[in-house]
Amino acid sequence: MKADGTQAKSEWIHDNGLWFYIKDNGEYASDEWVGNYYFKHWGYMAQNEWVESNGNWYYLKADGQYAWQEWIGNYYFNYWGDMAHNSWVESNGNWYYMNQNGVMQTGWQEINGNWYYMNGSGAMATNQWVGDYYMGSNGIMLENTITPDGYLVGYDGKWVKGEQIVFPISESPTNQQNQQTSQQEPVENNHDNKPVKSLEEMEEYLNNNIDQQHINDEFIKLLNEEREAHGITTVTYSPILFKGVDIRSEELEISFSHTRPNGELYYSALPTKESNQFRTMLENATAPIIYLDSDKTLKQVEKEAAKKIFNRWKNSPKHYKAMMVNGDLQAAVSVHFSGNKLFGKQYVIRCYSSLLIGGDAYN
Repeated sequence: MKADGTQAKSEWIHDNGLWFYIKDNGEYASDEWVGNYYFKHWGYMAQNEWVESNGNWYYLKADGQYAWQEWIGNYYFNYWGDMAHNSWVESNGNWYYMNQNGVMQTGWQEINGNWYYMNGSGAMATNQWVGDYYMGSNGIMLENTITPDGYLVGYDGKWVKGEQIVFPISESPTNQQNQQTSQQEPVENNHDNKPVKSLEEMEEYLNNNIDQQHINDEFIKLLNEEREAHGITTVTYSPILFKGVDIRSEELEISFSHTRPNGELYYSALPTKESNQFRTMLENATAPIIYLDSDKTLKQVEKEAAKKIFNRWKNSPKHYKAMMVNGDLQAAVSVHFSGNKLFGKQYVIRCYSSLLIGGDAYN
């Protein structure tokens, strides 16, 4: 009842510092929303407090309106005012992740099977290194690939240390001076030190003239020495498996993954009739760098490539385990050469390499 004796209806009432809303039936709004405002059990408007309604949490600000599309501390409120939880939030051009309690996350977070890193402000890291791990353009930690700035990261996402994979080409003298190498700093190209072949010509020359059989002989020799040292049966070379790895080594330059560019798995590189001969089939993949100059022979290149890829897999627990499977097994390896950088007369060549091991495994 108002001061003039009339019944209040569909209007606000301010009493003893609190706000109330009288509905059209003359009753106080209670435990309910009126527009953007919430009225508690005793009828007064919620202010500066949290409210749970229909399974969602809201925050009512000093003026009584719910927070929306804004931050309150480490919590974010969506368009309809409900607190974001178990979800991503885009705010001011950055992405944030809110956990099941609605709290903004920082540090490493595994979300739907992918790893992300949220910096101190909660913003998702993109296109940058976080320690030994690289976060891609979508924020997902890269795994088993080569980063945009040319470094190899393993299946666990960690940078494979020991050598730089690529020397990025840059027209900026400052950037060239800041490029990092872990082996040696080759001499930059100049007019008085012209290469024997262009980078493209060297790549074509290697792929057309390299003896893949020699690489297989060298690699299988190293592999069998390691297996014999551990009392494991030796493997034999398989021309059938070579058909598969010869395709796979070229595909790795397109997509550095055990999934082929067409979306099928690695073993489909062999026709079904031939792949069915092997009860077990495993693939290893890598892409080490070799340094070439005009004095190095093809035989030296082949031997170095075999040793490089063997050592890469030997020093990687997952790859080593695959190479050391015991059983009546055959194997084949192939290398596809890709020109990477030219420094004077020295070529930096990446060796995309695939190994298939197939047969009857004992363990």
